[in-house]
Amino acid sequence: MKLKFTRKTWYFFLLAAAAMSMLGGFAVLSGLDFSGLELIVFCITGIAVLFLAAQKGAPAKDKRSYTLVFVLLMLSKLAAGGWAGDLCSALVWPGLLAIEYGHGRPIQRPLQLVCISEALRLLFWLLTKYAGMSALAFWTNIMFVLLACARGWAALVLYKTQEETRAQVLKVMEVVGLNTKYYNRYPHEFSGGQRQRIGIARAIVLNPSLVVCDEPVSALDVSIQSQVLNLLRQLQESMGMAYIFISHNLSVIKHISDRVMVMYLGHVVELADKKELFANPSHPYTQALLSAIPVPERHSKRKKIILQGDLPSPANPPSGCIFHTRCFMAQEICSTQKPELRDIGGGHLCACHFCNGACAQNETTEEK
Repeated sequence: MKLKFTRKTWYFFLLAAAAMSMLGGFAVLSGLDFSGLELIVFCITGIAVLFLAAQKGAPAKDKRSYTLVFVLLMLSKLAAGGWAGDLCSALVWPGLLAIEYGHGRPIQRPLQLVCISEALRLLFWLLTKYAGMSALAFWTNIMFVLLACARGWAALVLYKTQEETRAQVLKVMEVVGLNTKYYNRYPHEFSGGQRQRIGIARAIVLNPSLVVCDEPVSALDVSIQSQVLNLLRQLQESMGMAYIFISHNLSVIKHISDRVMVMYLGHVVELADKKELFANPSHPYTQALLSAIPVPERHSKRKKIILQGDLPSPANPPSGCIFHTRCFMAQEICSTQKPELRDIGGGHLCACHFCNGACAQNETTEEK
């Protein structure tokens, strides 16, 4: 049987180390020898930090940070009894918790308490040991107990947060149709359709009211596209989300959209309800796009509009109407005056000087 250790496992090790540290703290207050417990805490903490540093797939920055914490832990043991060893020991837990806080773990207050406790304990210990202020020995022990409790609090929060995160991830995996057995798999172990479901899961895990879908099905085959689009529809109905769906595939747009915006070189040229836009395209660019959709009828007489000229640079768009250099209806006014996006009826917006003429042209083309 293959054992698979996860971050939750190492958080449990840290929790165990913190618990041992708390026992050591109370042993100090009772006047007992806690050197054995201290060694156990050192070993457990070292194992946890070492394996966090060696995690497969972890960013290089994280590995360097965990390795530095491990080095500090080793130095604290090698230089035990000296001020350098005490300083290294005081930096281990704050450094470790700071890394986890940088990953978004909700441990701000435990981290602050650990840092303050470590600083005060180190200060009292140095004053007691090197300044001859033996009266501070009691407060040094109190700070050690407080520090042990702070470590335990931080480790418990990390462990519980990881457990809650795992439960939430498993729930979202079920929602998007992924097998929960795949929880610990790496990205290269998933198919294209499964990766797209993972992308959807990442987008909905925080229960958003709006999701931006930028070409979500462009790299998938038709059958997988259908599954993903149906999943998006189901999620929209069950979670009440709105989508901004960006795509070059007009068939996909027609299937999933309620309202369609057509853009050219970053400018809106037409905006209308889906049925209205596909039935009565007003802008010449929209007409050209729709005429390029393959028609299943063998004897269809719909004429395909071929746009002439090269696509202008978005960094240096043409003056006037941005589409006039390729428009089959362009006139002199198009090159000098930019058309406004105006309502031509029923909430149908179009940015063209000749929207009515474009409509008439489209009807004539379809009749032919």
